[in-house]
This record gives sequence, structure tokens and C-alpha cells, in this order.
Amino acid sequence: MWYQRTMRFLQNFYLEHAPAAYRDLYVQSTHLRTRLRDVETVVKTITEGEQPTQSLDELVDGIGLDVSDLHCSIQSSEDLQATFDDFVRGTDLIEDGLLMLSNRSPDELEPGHVETVQSMQEFFFYYVWRYPCLYISRETATGPSAESLRSDRTDRLADFEDELQEEADRFERELAQAGLIPDYTDYSPPDDDVTETISSLADNYIE
Repeated sequence: MWYQRTMRFLQNFYLEHAPAAYRDLYVQSTHLRTRLRDVETVVKTITEGEQPTQSLDELVDGIGLDVSDLHCSIQSSEDLQATFDDFVRGTDLIEDGLLMLSNRSPDELEPGHVETVQSMQEFFFYYVWRYPCLYISRETATGPSAESLRSDRTDRLADFEDELQEEADRFERELAQAGLIPDYTDYSPPDDDVTETISSLADNYIE
């Protein structure tokens, strides 16, 4: 409950105080973080032999939509486009792990998978999400310390891309150890009509 209230507070805070150009992006990030926490709760409940109140498949589908929203917002921002490729790699890893979790039968889920979902949340918040946030912080700095803050963020960004790559490599190894790296047989074949519709919607959104 404390976590859910914190996310609601952040959503309301961002709606009121986040820079207008990045408001949607900030709110979208809270949606993803909330659902990842819900996935942790569901997986933990299943491993404890109880019946969850939410569907894992529906949560994973929702996360896919959250990720798509984030991708569109970042790609459509000139200031954040430099972070797009690394952001996508990070969210792809998270989605791959979630795909494999949802493909497992309940009796195949183990306590170690709960730890992996916790690691997903940390990987997203401290690395994947932080990358565009550093750019945003640099671009929106105001007040008497603005120049110092911009300089600090520029210095931090000089090293952060390498840190993100290293952490993505580490997280990918963690997923592999947990048996949560898919191969081509784990993906559903694309529906050409759906793919074309999504591509058209994405193009319209960006334009």
C-alpha cells in the first residue's frame, strides 16, 4: 500500500510540476514501475502457493503498452533521441524476461524469479530510466545553481552510457541464469495486419 500511494503521489506531482515537454514521459514511467511491482507481487504469491488477485499475462501485456508509450515519447523528443537505442535495449531485456515468466506454468515459478523481477525494477529505475532523466535534468535546470547542475549532469552523462551498457550485460546474464532469455521459438509470429496498424499509429504519433 505504501508503494502504491507513493506512485499515485508521484503521478499527481508530475502532472502538476513536471516540465510540460516531459510530463507524459514522467507519468508513463510511474505506470511501468507500478506494473513491475505488481508482477513481483503476483509471482511471489504464486511461489507461496496462493492464488494471485491479478493476471500475470494481463500485467505483462500492460507493461508492453507502457514501454511502447515510453519509446514513442523519447523518440519524438529531439533532446532525448540520443538515449533511445540504449533505452530500448534495456526495456527489451525487461520485456524478454517477462515474456519467459508469463510463458511458465505456475508450478515452474520459483523464489529466484521473484528476485529477478526485483532486479528488473532496479535495473529500470537506476539505469534505463535514469539515462533520459539525466538529459532532462540538464535541459531543465533553473535557479542560481543551474549552471553548476548542467555541468554536473554533462560530466555524469560522459560515463553513464558505459555504465548502462555494463549493467545491461550483467542483467542479461542474470536473466540467462534464471532461464528467462527467449529464443525465436518463444515469440508469437507477427500478425501482418496488426503490425501494419501499429506502425501506422506510431508514425502518426511521432509526426
